[in-house]
Order: sequence, then C-alpha cells, then structure tokens
Amino acid sequence: MGIHNPERLGELWDSTRLSVILDEINKISDKIVLSGGWAWHFMTPENHTEFKHAHDHKDVDIFVKPDNFGELIAQLKQQEYEKTWTRFDRLPGSNTFSRYTKFVPLAGETIKVMLDIFVEEVPTLTSSRP
Repeated sequence: MGIHNPERLGELWDSTRLSVILDEINKISDKIVLSGGWAWHFMTPENHTEFKHAHDHKDVDIFVKPDNFGELIAQLKQQEYEKTWTRFDRLPGSNTFSRYTKFVPLAGETIKVMLDIFVEEVPTLTSSRP
C-alpha cells in the first residue's frame, strides 16, 4: 500500500480511535522510537487533517532498544496488552519483532490498539508535541 493510497482519497481517520491510540503511545513514549504512519503524524503540522490516503494509523510501528525491551513488555502487560502471534514469528531472527494488542472499551465501541515492536537501536529525533 505504501504511504499514499488513492483508494482512500478523502476518507478521514476516526478521531476517537486516533485519540485512544495517541494516549497509549504517550504512556510508553519514554521507552520507544516511533516509525511509520505515527512518526509522520508527529512530523506534520499540529491539528492537521488525518486523511487515510496520506498515512497509516492501523497499527503503531515502534522501535525499542534491546536493553529496554524487557521493561517495555512488562509495562505493556501491566496495561493489559497481549502478545499477538504473526506469520513473522516463525521466521529465523523473529526475536527482533513482536506484536502486542490491546482492546480499549469505550461507550458503544471497542478500539483495537496494535503495537508492532522492532527491537533495534535506531537514530532518534525528538518532538515537543504531545
């Protein structure tokens, strides 16, 4: 699909869903580096319109330093995340990728928060935005 998906042109991401996921990101922000669509979210102007064709918010792609992985997973388990198995888990070297999922109940709907965690040292850029 890539960054731009012409089939989604004009569609907006649900603001409630985005708010829930953003809250979850903020809870672990001291341990992670964002990547993918959520990294784009923080690099765009504040209060921009969240179009589905522009970037992906289905999951949260994050990097965690190997030394912080255990601490992050312990925190996620305390926050009711569960390991979600993927087709990548049975590949050689799969110990550098994990997916954790949580379902956040709201009035009338449940929001699925999916974290794709890559265990690796990566360059970082900090943002002052919440």
